Amino acid sequence: MKSFAQLYSEQTGTPAGAVEPQLLQRCLYPHARLLQPVLKVIAPGIFTADIDMIHSVAKLTDPYEFRYDAHDHRHHPAAGGFWRRCLFLRLSDHRLHRLVRHAFRPDK
Repeated sequence: MKSFAQLYSEQTGTPAGAVEPQLLQRCLYPHARLLQPVLKVIAPGIFTADIDMIHSVAKLTDPYEFRYDAHDHRHHPAAGGFWRRCLFLRLSDHRLHRLVRHAFRPDK
């Protein structure tokens, strides 16, 4: 069975090496997307938990396993803090989950 990254790459025409960075961009909250270049400089590790989640989700071969990755993401050591929890400078689990569901069931 194909992984989520392979399915996403085929369906969007995204080169295999660009899937994870593109997923990060698509799943960040809009204001986090705009601030990402600045945040990488002033808070270099702010997206570590998000990058780890996307890397893990990219390997999924069963969309029902997403919930385990989402649980791990919420409890990731780098997933806390005021900027991430209160200002939503992070990815949206809901957006990523929607992309996973669509990739595995593109007809719906």
